[in-house]
Amino acid sequence: GGLRTGNCRRGRRSSPVCPRRRWPFRGPDEAPRPAPLTESRRSGERGVAWPVDMQEAIDPPEMLGTPVVPDAADRRALLEVLALAFRDNPMNVRIHGPRPARRVRANRAGLRALVLDAERETLAMVVHHGSEVIGGFVAAPPGAMPLSPPRWTRLLGCLIHQGPRAMDEWGQVNTLMGGYRPVAAHWYLAVLGVLPSWQGRGVGGLLLSALIDRAGQDALPIYLESDRPESVRFYRARGFSDCGQEQVHGVVCWCLRHDSDDAS
Repeated sequence: GGLRTGNCRRGRRSSPVCPRRRWPFRGPDEAPRPAPLTESRRSGERGVAWPVDMQEAIDPPEMLGTPVVPDAADRRALLEVLALAFRDNPMNVRIHGPRPARRVRANRAGLRALVLDAERETLAMVVHHGSEVIGGFVAAPPGAMPLSPPRWTRLLGCLIHQGPRAMDEWGQVNTLMGGYRPVAAHWYLAVLGVLPSWQGRGVGGLLLSALIDRAGQDALPIYLESDRPESVRFYRARGFSDCGQEQVHGVVCWCLRHDSDDAS
């Protein structure tokens, strides 16, 4: 969930083929994958299909770690997770266009300042599967918003990988949706994302429970925005309620709030 997160036009070209494999390799943003298998369920990432029993065998739930505060390496890994997790969100598609690889690059550039530079102003937590970061969130505690402006190098990266039009459109989104944020003290969930291949398997629930517990210590509500209907259903099922709705650039965006048991 969350709304956060330009290139020259290139002619379409055929995908190269790995010399020792039969499936196509599509570049740095997409690793080689085996051909889909029959009688299976599809994972969210890359449309790869695995047999249900095989998926559960290679990824048993007990292998998931509890949410932890990330170190520097985990933060870099979290940036990549979030760039993929938000790749297909409606606002990303609307602003950055139909090419998935371009949207991943744009997301990566737009999220660097939040994920890598705001450590002292925000709370981040991640979940591991073995040593791999598979999901995480970044949230701002009461009084932290707005965060410090990004460094000029981050803005330059956005200019290169998103373009001035996209940067201006994201600015409009943040300005309009920011008007719905509560004036009273609250936790703001900037981003929560899970690797597409792990979505729908409890990772997001683990992360959200950790944030709800933390906000509950302050007896304060949590506020967030989302442009993805599936994410909105996920939050509603975990006690969030709608507190606003807006259409921006033709995309419906929701504002949601979770009150702790002791919050007024």
